[in-house]
Amino acid sequence: MTRDLIFIGPLPPPVHGQAIATRTVQEQLLTAGLQIETLNLGVESRGSTAALMVRRGWAQLRAIMACLTGRQPSVYISVGANRGMYLTALMALAARATGKTVVLHHHTYAHIGQEVPRMKILLALAGKAAWHITICPAMSAQLKKVYPQVLKTLEFSNIGSVDTGLLTLAREDRTEVTLGFMSNLTAEKGVHHAIAAFREALAAGHAQRLVLAGPCNDEASRQAVEAALEEMGDRLVYLGPVYGHEKVSFFEMIDIFLFPSTYANETQGIVNLEALAAGLPIVAFGLCCIPSDLDVDSCIVVDPHEGPAGFADATRRMAGQLGQQSRHALAQASRAQFGRLQSRHAAERSALYDLLAGVRPEGRTSSAD
Repeated sequence: MTRDLIFIGPLPPPVHGQAIATRTVQEQLLTAGLQIETLNLGVESRGSTAALMVRRGWAQLRAIMACLTGRQPSVYISVGANRGMYLTALMALAARATGKTVVLHHHTYAHIGQEVPRMKILLALAGKAAWHITICPAMSAQLKKVYPQVLKTLEFSNIGSVDTGLLTLAREDRTEVTLGFMSNLTAEKGVHHAIAAFREALAAGHAQRLVLAGPCNDEASRQAVEAALEEMGDRLVYLGPVYGHEKVSFFEMIDIFLFPSTYANETQGIVNLEALAAGLPIVAFGLCCIPSDLDVDSCIVVDPHEGPAGFADATRRMAGQLGQQSRHALAQASRAQFGRLQSRHAAERSALYDLLAGVRPEGRTSSAD
């Protein structure tokens, strides 16, 4: 069987953002009919450290050898973060040396927000003919600004990872307003800001409950959540990590979704897209792709420079407005925005499929140009 491309990246398990996004791309390419040779770089953390290193090294060696010896015309590589980028660079060099089209998919803002040496090495070895996939036009624009040698970009949103069953959740008017935040509960992801914003909205009489979901990944955040539970009693609900139907239940419980992340590497926030699909108004800091994703009247995007005070003020205003507006109307606005993002993603998928199938979109102008 002739395969169209070599597909390299981490797939679950273990489960993390890049692995989920890589699996979504793989599934969509297979659904489109492309023939793929998959080299999975995902390695479970089980057994001894030595055994883990052997499994990881073997997976990496197989990927490099596939780039050197495979007859496929194209190689898709999910770009590794941190030191993993050096491995990505070796794969890109091997593919380039054998005349393959190199397609690099960037999932993090870590090497795009500012120039980093390992990214410069990757670009040098991949060459100017390489294609670079980002998540949104703003991310492509920043990539080209920081690295002028990047000439070819396409965008590919993470919206394909969203459970579209959320579109059927009923949003009914009710007297009380419940705020919600779901993420890894860390300082960078803004758990402290979510609690502070709720405290102000509660004092103003605009919100009555806060629901937190996700693991506490550091001691400071765990202590902050415990202190808030003691302070607020049953007005604060902590669900812990949620998956599947538990995540759907979380979105059913709340009226406004908060995303106060100040994480330097934040790109899109899949949870924001899920909240749109669930028909929720959103208050979020405007990092990377978030301003364009939430460009709708049912959402408030806060300039990160306004800090926690600005976020709390926006939350208070949104909660106050919710008492005067129909939740049904807000749900329609959020879901309409989700539909627009889906339509844009259909064009993104088409462009990526053409590229990986060997139809060069040379005449296509990136929306970041």
